[in-house]
Amino acid sequence: MPSNYFGNELLLPFVKAEAADIKKQPLSWIAEVIHNVIYSAANEEHFQNLIDWVEMIRPDFVMA
Repeated sequence: MPSNYFGNELLLPFVKAEAADIKKQPLSWIAEVIHNVIYSAANEEHFQNLIDWVEMIRPDFVMA
């Protein structure tokens, strides 16, 4: 294992919605909401920001 390995990072995009509001909408609306939240997290800028954040908070230690 590389000496600078400290674990895995998990990206979980999400959107918040009330169940009553979701039930009122057609399936196509729900699919579009899901598509948009996934699309917003599946681009180079988002992943570069995630990498930068992980590098910033990464613990500074040396494994023996």
